[in-house]
Amino acid sequence: MQAGLTWLLMQTLLLGSGMILLRMQRAVPPSVHRWAWPALLWLSVFLPTVRGWPPAGTAAAWPAPAWWAEWHLPAVTLRAGMLAGAVYLVGFGWRLALWMRRTDFQFAFRQNGPRGFAFVLAPPLPQLLMDTGCMLLWFHPLAQPCRRYWLRLSRRPAVRKQAPHTFWLAAGSWLVGGWLCVTQPALREAGSRHLDAPTAEWLATPILELGTPTPPDTLPWHLRWGPLDLALERGPDGRLLGDHTVLASDWARIGHEAPRLFHGETELAVHDFQVTLWHEDLGAVQATSWLPRQGRQPPSDAQAGLVGWQLFLRAEGAVVHPLVVHVANPDALYYPPVPLPEMPTDEARWPFQIVSLPAGKTIVRLDTTVASARRLLEVYADTTRYTLLHIPGFRTRQRFVGEQEDLFAGRRKTAGLHLLPPIDYLQLREYDVPDSAFLGLWIGNLCAAPELGLIRPQEWQGEAWRIQAGKQTLEVAQAQLIVVRPGATPVAYWLAGGLEDAFARMRQAEPAPASFYFQNLVVRDAQGMLRHLPRAFAFHTAAQGMWAAQVAPSIEALPVPPLRFDTTLTFEGRLGALLVEACAQRPNRIELPERLADLRLACRIQLDRAALPAWRRILLETLRKHLALHIGRAWRRPDNHYALIADDEALLSRFAADDALQREMARVLALESPWYEPLGPLTLEALGEVLEARFGIYVSLWRPPSGKYWFALPTHELDQTIEVLRQQYGLSLEPTFRPLHLVVVKSPDGLTSLR
Repeated sequence: MQAGLTWLLMQTLLLGSGMILLRMQRAVPPSVHRWAWPALLWLSVFLPTVRGWPPAGTAAAWPAPAWWAEWHLPAVTLRAGMLAGAVYLVGFGWRLALWMRRTDFQFAFRQNGPRGFAFVLAPPLPQLLMDTGCMLLWFHPLAQPCRRYWLRLSRRPAVRKQAPHTFWLAAGSWLVGGWLCVTQPALREAGSRHLDAPTAEWLATPILELGTPTPPDTLPWHLRWGPLDLALERGPDGRLLGDHTVLASDWARIGHEAPRLFHGETELAVHDFQVTLWHEDLGAVQATSWLPRQGRQPPSDAQAGLVGWQLFLRAEGAVVHPLVVHVANPDALYYPPVPLPEMPTDEARWPFQIVSLPAGKTIVRLDTTVASARRLLEVYADTTRYTLLHIPGFRTRQRFVGEQEDLFAGRRKTAGLHLLPPIDYLQLREYDVPDSAFLGLWIGNLCAAPELGLIRPQEWQGEAWRIQAGKQTLEVAQAQLIVVRPGATPVAYWLAGGLEDAFARMRQAEPAPASFYFQNLVVRDAQGMLRHLPRAFAFHTAAQGMWAAQVAPSIEALPVPPLRFDTTLTFEGRLGALLVEACAQRPNRIELPERLADLRLACRIQLDRAALPAWRRILLETLRKHLALHIGRAWRRPDNHYALIADDEALLSRFAADDALQREMARVLALESPWYEPLGPLTLEALGEVLEARFGIYVSLWRPPSGKYWFALPTHELDQTIEVLRQQYGLSLEPTFRPLHLVVVKSPDGLTSLR
């Protein structure tokens, strides 16, 4: 019903070609009219419904029917779609009864046989059952002559007579009809881009309301948590939503109390809640889940680097999901509003995927020909709740895709020319990129791998799009763009043909700061096949002023800096040394490609006083832009990983830094033994750095006590150092299999210098 107008256009062309065939009945044997033309019409109905049809890359041939009526007992709301369906149903039944009355039913059955008569009667029935819009075929003006010729053929056999120049016309009619049967889904999909949305809106228009309507809920919803009072609004699916910005000082004042939900002035009992904290890390936003426990509240140090948080709450008769709160720091630069969805890093590939999003039914993507799909076909056999998509050779890393993997789900609005994706990416195979390979989206001279921030408007040069996946370069055929500005509702656009020019116009029209997110990309591989790339990318623009950065191979090559800034920071050396400063990490915590180990460069950063606390992030984003680097975190399990634990804090406290006697004892011990070295005063974190540099190991601390201490340790052997730490200082240095969160740097193949 939703695509009824498009279906009418397709059947007009199909019946038009059939009219040419029917008008040449004298030149065609009677069997053509009794068997071939009904079979062609029958195929036009059933071919798009065959599993696996239409081919990948086109929309489904039969769209989901719209709701006909909405019931609120004792009130009833009738929609326009129900009225249209009733008219077509009554008209179809009347036409069918009239045809059977005017036709000698028994004679037609005896003349054509049960099989031939079924061919004549079958084409309208599947349309009646599967799509109400097919009724337009029965009332179509071109169908009137078809029925008249059908009636004549059923009453008496046609006589074959030769007619000049009719063979080629008949062949052309069959060619057009067959071509329409095969290409019907793609043509319908092209027309539905402009007709489906207004048709669905018209079908959902209420035309009659009976009974007492349900009174609207006018009482406001709001959530109180400490000093925060956040307003909520009910979404289309009934859940409560909210998007707010608060000061960092307000978050710091949240005490040891749970959030409270109010409907008007009535407080609802809260069953459980969960908070996801968003912290800035390596210039991007990372999500950290906090699972609430009885009597446990957010930790007091959670405000360090906090840029926002998201709340999920279940209460008596209400669900809050999501409540998004951005933490505004007046002294900080613009941060991305949300973190990008994370992709599983394991190498497992699954032959199925469950897609459960707020709009529509749950979709199951799978290859139905593999043996493991048999159980899934039984579990998800209910077509009223699930939609099965057969994708030959389907493999994926993600077994489940929900709201967490869909950026701004439930909070964004869709605008632009295409309200639906022109290419149904869910029907495509996924393009798999190994976790060790570089993956980035290039737009002009800038590369997001997968995120790039602090972009100035004048830094955009060029408009060409491409995906670099390892050594492969992929063409982008479609992308979903989400534009986010502070304090505004996210707006989504579907970009397909001419996406470079469309994005260039949108980017120039959006003032900084703003974020441009890209997800649900469709790429074309080396074989020319369309593939779905299940990755998200983001570009974040920054306003002018506050800071400036320059990069060159050496300090001498740096341009003369302007004098309008308060502070100037200059860095020179190998790339690894600059990354140590930018990431605030130990040198052995950074994995750098060997081809970039000897790359030397210089960087000058000038800042206003307000931007001085963010100098590390400015340096990091500058390196990303000029070297197209992927700088992220990954878990590793090195063999030489040790844990430093304070087993006896009382013994360790004897060597505190404020004890002058212990300082002298450490100095004397080092003088008496050439294998000992005095160290201190050091914190345990600093002691771990010394051990890493001396013995080439990784040292992690487990709940270290605060304070500084004096140490005198051997310098030549790790085992002896471990023994001295245990006996003299009450510290244990033991091997551990816990993973390390290292900084991993990736770069495009062939990059060995500044771009």
